[in-house]
Amino acid sequence: MFMRKILLFLFGLFYATNFAQSHYAGQYSLGLNYGFVNSGANYNVNVQKLIGNKFFGMRADLDLLQQDYTLSFFGVDRYQGDFESKKVGIAGTYSLEKIIPHPFYAQLYIGGIYSNEELKNFDLPEGAMPSYNRNNFGAYGGTELEFIVFPALSLTGGLKYQNIFKSTINKEIIFGQVGAKINF
Repeated sequence: MFMRKILLFLFGLFYATNFAQSHYAGQYSLGLNYGFVNSGANYNVNVQKLIGNKFFGMRADLDLLQQDYTLSFFGVDRYQGDFESKKVGIAGTYSLEKIIPHPFYAQLYIGGIYSNEELKNFDLPEGAMPSYNRNNFGAYGGTELEFIVFPALSLTGGLKYQNIFKSTINKEIIFGQVGAKINF
């Protein structure tokens, strides 16, 4: 039993000194995430670059949100269909690297977002589809927790909040997401 604890400690020490990476200025990363939302899913691809020092950076996000959606007219007739939103965002990031120990990292981000929204697959009478704003702008932010598996690979999880200012369909959304990040 004692020998197992020593071996586990030595493995942890070996891992921390050889495989845990430190973020560095100029580092790029490519992230792929799956988001959990009510009655649907969000798929995310993001590119991040650390700039200046190792704490500040920029990220660009591409999101595809797909949800089941219900239209209701005067609370009586209900129609089922799909809501799809394609989003592009640019955000500034800040790493909490000094607060959280290796091999974990936490990042906060906030920025602007463009959203193209579409309602589809509704079985409505001709001309009954309500008008809505298809192209909208908004803000988004979130937190991302990263676990370094290898210097070039991390597992990620986090929360994201999006507010699409003039959307008439889905103004605010909060979702959790999990994924992987390739660091290069």
